Amino acid sequence: MRTYRCEDVTLTDKGIDSKGWLCNPQEKGRKPAIIVLGPKNTSNTPVSLQYATRLANYGYVVLGLEETQNVKAAIDYLSLKDEVDPDKLYAIGICNGTNEVLAGTEADKRLKAIALVSGCYKRKEASKVKIPTIVIHGGENEKEYQAAQRVYDTIRAEEKLAIWEGSVTHAQYFDDPLVLDKTVRNVFRWFKTH
Repeated sequence: MRTYRCEDVTLTDKGIDSKGWLCNPQEKGRKPAIIVLGPKNTSNTPVSLQYATRLANYGYVVLGLEETQNVKAAIDYLSLKDEVDPDKLYAIGICNGTNEVLAGTEADKRLKAIALVSGCYKRKEASKVKIPTIVIHGGENEKEYQAAQRVYDTIRAEEKLAIWEGSVTHAQYFDDPLVLDKTVRNVFRWFKTH
């Protein structure tokens, strides 16, 4: 297992604070970085922190946020960190965080690839997304599954991948260790090749 350190951070953009965690592997040198945008969560173990610690174990500098309206501010923050390779920036959205990642991808061209996990999609299409995208979604809710399929179908990236997990529920992507570990492995493999 890798050694990493997590610290509380607050991003302030246009007078709005976004609280989160920066998890940094202790190896020297510049490393790839990931922004993790999770749902607003009132549990004791925030979803973005669950993903951030697992991804840090794979060697990424990870900024985990429960909510942010400005992906650009998160990208700016990571780009200025000495330990981050600014040419290897990625983002993962979970639940409502998928909408922010989609919007951020359209607005900022610095991300190399994205992952969308168990989205509660407010957007009907994602036709402006042209970077490599992986969509991971369970099939427990037919309406949400159809929305995820529609988003996937409209993504215009030359490289995209869908993983449909019919037996996995929405909540399992938040708190089931086996589902979390499998999802993070799939995201890691996707980002590693892009």
